[in-house]
Amino acid sequence: MASPAVKPSGAQKPSGAQQGEISATQGAKTGASLGAKAGQVGTFTLASRLLGFLRWVVQAATVGSGAMAGAYSSANQIPNVFYEVVVGGALAGTVVPLLAGAIAHGQREKVRETASGLLGLTLAVLVPLALLMALFAEPLAQLLVTSDTRMGADKAAITYWGGSHQLVVAFLRMFALQIPLYGLGVVLTGVLQAYNRFTWPALAPIFSSLVVMLTYGIYGLLIDAGHYAQAVLVLGWGTTAGVAALSLPLLWPVHRLGLGLRARLRLPAGTFTQLRSLAGAGIAALIAQQISVLTVVAVARRYGSAGTIAIYQYTQAIYVLPYAVLAVPLATVVYPQLAARLASKHVSRETKDLIANSTALVTLAACVGAGALMLGAPVAQQVFGLITTVDYMGAALVAFAPGLVGYALIYQLTRVLYVLDAARSAALATCLGWLVVAGASWMFSANAKGAAVLVYLGAASSAGMSLAGVALALVLARRVGARALVPSLKIVALYLVVSAPALALAQLLDPTSALGIVGLLALALAVAGVIALGGVRLVPQSIKVLRSRKALAKTEQE
Repeated sequence: MASPAVKPSGAQKPSGAQQGEISATQGAKTGASLGAKAGQVGTFTLASRLLGFLRWVVQAATVGSGAMAGAYSSANQIPNVFYEVVVGGALAGTVVPLLAGAIAHGQREKVRETASGLLGLTLAVLVPLALLMALFAEPLAQLLVTSDTRMGADKAAITYWGGSHQLVVAFLRMFALQIPLYGLGVVLTGVLQAYNRFTWPALAPIFSSLVVMLTYGIYGLLIDAGHYAQAVLVLGWGTTAGVAALSLPLLWPVHRLGLGLRARLRLPAGTFTQLRSLAGAGIAALIAQQISVLTVVAVARRYGSAGTIAIYQYTQAIYVLPYAVLAVPLATVVYPQLAARLASKHVSRETKDLIANSTALVTLAACVGAGALMLGAPVAQQVFGLITTVDYMGAALVAFAPGLVGYALIYQLTRVLYVLDAARSAALATCLGWLVVAGASWMFSANAKGAAVLVYLGAASSAGMSLAGVALALVLARRVGARALVPSLKIVALYLVVSAPALALAQLLDPTSALGIVGLLALALAVAGVIALGGVRLVPQSIKVLRSRKALAKTEQE
């Protein structure tokens, strides 16, 4: 920890004007720092998403869509489920509040004990699960539906391994190591974010995508050369290496923190109760989300056409892009501040302002993204239409777009409520939203036919996400006062006023013509710009969140 500055004897106290100048200078410095962090996370996230799209292309070109791809994808479902449980459930958003208070108070020993305990408990659960997955790969493979269609190189490779079932068994054993690696990555990411280190966690997915794409390329070369045994081993272990690239690089920046982490099975007094509460809330929300996902798949299969699910996946990939690139980075960089300030359980006026203003920032980012998404939807359909048939994608994106605000508020407000000791209420509100998505998907789609069902699924998603956002906002108002919602309400009102007439104007433009595409893109950019600039004018105090980092000064020194 840096030594505190010693005031020279005889130093004069700055005048009021001088203090204002000093404050302004410090604000500029910290603003650039915190603002740069959010921008940096957003940039890396965008790069990661683009690489993710490219990875799909490389996978399609090398692994294909035959029996080999079926065995590979089926086996990969198992560690992916554990990833969802660990990242989206038990540990998501829990590590930072468990550490931030001790970091803010300079209690390095408690930080070390807590982080070491989290690491040890995570590995104690996930390593045995990985061993069980490898041990029971045979019966697990029986549960996974795979295709026996064998064409070209697939036929020779699968025959070499003794059939699709044995191939799935081999992949399951190679993928088992991914399970503890995912857990390791989540804990290390939480430790780094608690110390306001965001760069490495944002870079890790890029490393992972590059490793996996390299794996696909080598696999393709080996298959073409007839080296079937080596090809499958490269594909399996290379994919696991991609997960390692997501987790292991984080060991270095954590090591540089000087904590000296050692896996252990104990947590400091009182920490386990907090962990259980936060993890339980996360898992409950995850279960509700997975129910909605399964419901959407069932609805798409029942009322949609053969390619409806694929179009839905493409639509989702576009829908979450502004959420991941704009809203999540802002919420992520502010979260340690909130956790540190609320560690004492005293909600000061300054902390209430931080909650209100940071939530307004996330709302603004989501509204900008929703406005651009709504108006750029027809263009997205035209672009994807150059590759494959994507009927109703544009209309579906318009239906999905309003829910983006609620979706972003789920990420922001659940974390705020976690550090306000309202994890149970956060879980109930979030579960309500996801269950409404599930129910509304059935209700809205009852009379839909073919790909048109996508529009109704989008409307159901917006209904559920908006309800969850409102419910979480009401819980927040009950905890810290309705004043915390005022900045966000101003921004939502601006979004509605600007986007409604713009959407009506967009109906006059032809998305199939070059002039229409240019007009739609210009309109989308104009609406996003008006919402962004208008938001800055409406809630100037919220922008100051990016210029203040007083609560983090101590952690940055450490």
